Amino acid sequence: KLRSPHGSLSVPVVLVVAVLMDKFQHRDAYLERSFSVGVRSTENKGSHLVALKAFRPGDTVLRSRPYAFEIFPELREERCNECFRRPAEGISLLRCSSCKITRYCGKECQARAWKRSHKYECSLQRELEDRFGSLPSSVYIDVTIIIRIAILLMSGKAVNAMSSDDYVQDHDDVKAMIDHMAQMRKSNAQEFAGNQEIVRIAEHLLDMLQARSPKGLDWSLKPTEEELLKVLCKFACNNFSIWDDLIVSHGMGVYPLGAILNHSCKPNCVIYYHPETHEQEFRCIEDIQVGEDICHSYIDLAAVSKTRKEKLQSTYYFDCDCQCCKFPEELDNKLGARDGKVTEKCDRAAELLAAAGSRTEIEHALSRLKDLDENVLADRGNVDLDRLSVKSKMLQASIELGMMDSAIRACKQVVEGYRGIYPPLHPLLGLQLYTLGNLLFDDGRGEEAADVLQEGQKILLATHDRRSTMVQGITELLAEARKVHR
Repeated sequence: KLRSPHGSLSVPVVLVVAVLMDKFQHRDAYLERSFSVGVRSTENKGSHLVALKAFRPGDTVLRSRPYAFEIFPELREERCNECFRRPAEGISLLRCSSCKITRYCGKECQARAWKRSHKYECSLQRELEDRFGSLPSSVYIDVTIIIRIAILLMSGKAVNAMSSDDYVQDHDDVKAMIDHMAQMRKSNAQEFAGNQEIVRIAEHLLDMLQARSPKGLDWSLKPTEEELLKVLCKFACNNFSIWDDLIVSHGMGVYPLGAILNHSCKPNCVIYYHPETHEQEFRCIEDIQVGEDICHSYIDLAAVSKTRKEKLQSTYYFDCDCQCCKFPEELDNKLGARDGKVTEKCDRAAELLAAAGSRTEIEHALSRLKDLDENVLADRGNVDLDRLSVKSKMLQASIELGMMDSAIRACKQVVEGYRGIYPPLHPLLGLQLYTLGNLLFDDGRGEEAADVLQEGQKILLATHDRRSTMVQGITELLAEARKVHR
């Protein structure tokens, strides 16, 4: 045995530690070389990312592929399970001929999924569907991703960060993510017990797979129950929702490189996902100086400081010390303390609209929403969360009814609400301005539409890829509005 500052270590352990140190040194060198960002670690912040050069809005600060991902089970029959793309009208998804569960938009996606892990998972899909198909979506997806990570480990699969000559993510990157298992076991016994049950389901399915002796898996590498439990605990505080250009989520992904970034309620970057490949890109939304922490928001910013604090503590086990949390009074006063009875009325009106199936029912829901806005919420500002929720539903109902003036009025108020909540260059604000500009253009207000669309375009160019459908769409509409204005 060799001596170390930490006591006695066997030679194999020393070699493993040396290999891991070399691996993460290679990772850090890759991040510095490719993105000019550095991994730092401190006692109060843990591992985090800092800028090694000055960044400007629209710059990419990090980009990587998922180590593992899965579509939400409720979307399996309507979107490709690999690229999440919805097929064109009249085109049916291809169903796996063996498990008859997974669906793909074409042979290319099917082959990619099969090669990566589906050739092993396929025989488990029917069992998972028949015995555990009634599980909540979040549990179902946890079981699926745990099994996939175990299979990737046993098959020796790794994932390139970007291309063949870039950093390769493997199981060690997953293991390096923080898990907070001790805190969860202590402070959230119910959730921890639920995680233990999820692991038991995953172990049962892996045992079934092992009994079939598929070729290509090294079962000596099979994770133990404790290791699977740690991986699951990592999911809770590291997994990412994978969304489209409209910020609508379609699945979940494990992004070990993305998990390095810390949180701030005043973020300096936002996430963009490249369609079909699910490549995750962190895009700068304000000037970042050399040495400054690179942060995004783990949670929706449309919440008062107390709610944000509770969410961060219960899921991530830390308190945010950003300026919004140190001095919360101004924003909290604008957002308003959500009134239980008023919020309940707002939620009921929203449910009425969601259930509406005819024009008469939509008109009735809109009438209820207007009554709340004019008689219950009239003294509240546009940033107030209850009023913002009602205005958003009024916008939806007005568009469905073709009531242009009402839709434009509601959309303008939603835009003002978003201005008070989100950073100036935030995708939700950019998308809302796109909607407003579209409404104004359709109503023949070309000059006003052009001004709104220009602001929206500036935001979306910072938050989205230039080739994205949103950037292309708003650019084309802006050109049309300017043409009409001339």
